[in-house]
Amino acid sequence: MECLFLPEFKVTDHDVTVRDEELRHARALRLQSGESVLICNGAGLGAECRVATTTKDSLHLLVERHLPRMGELPHPIGLAMGLLKDRERLEFAVEKGVEFGMSDFYPLTTDFGQRQTVNTSRLQAKAIAAMKQCHRSRLPTIHPAGNLDRFFADRDASASLYVAAMDGSHPPAQVAGPTILLVGPEGGFSPREQALIESQTDSGTIVLAKRRLRAETAAVLGLGLLASLCPEQSG
Repeated sequence: MECLFLPEFKVTDHDVTVRDEELRHARALRLQSGESVLICNGAGLGAECRVATTTKDSLHLLVERHLPRMGELPHPIGLAMGLLKDRERLEFAVEKGVEFGMSDFYPLTTDFGQRQTVNTSRLQAKAIAAMKQCHRSRLPTIHPAGNLDRFFADRDASASLYVAAMDGSHPPAQVAGPTILLVGPEGGFSPREQALIESQTDSGTIVLAKRRLRAETAAVLGLGLLASLCPEQSG
């Protein structure tokens, strides 16, 4: 079943009209009257709908079943990651992170990083496409790029923070609350950044492999591991 993104959709709605960008998406899917389709609002609400009528300018859907937290993990899992020189590798990590249930993405400017800016609008578009593809109801938050000092100052202090590292320890037995995975860029973190991380990290490190991994590989593997350690999935 395909999924459309309708940010204006509310739990009190029992019918919706699709226009503009999502109408073009629906046209590409060749949706016809009587067919079923999922919708999501990006704020944690999904629904199963049936196509009622189609016109040149709109698509009218009847809501058959509301699906709160459709496709969502029971706890938020964020990814803080150093910016990569190759834009496509960074976008790959974001797309796959969304598929694994990532709730927040924190792009980091780092001392050894070769890139210091990021197109957050482009990452947002990638996240929307991935959200629809994997039938999620919540759109992850793409935070503005900032250094580690800003990240530690602004992050949710209640979230457990794990750092992906070759010499790390075993992962937790279970993810029982908000969690953030921290992954470095090409070249790793500088001594200054490593000292800052050690002073701010109370949850520890996670070993993902007995060899060095590329940053996007570590991000995807780490998020998949943490997602699998959540007690159950909803939706």
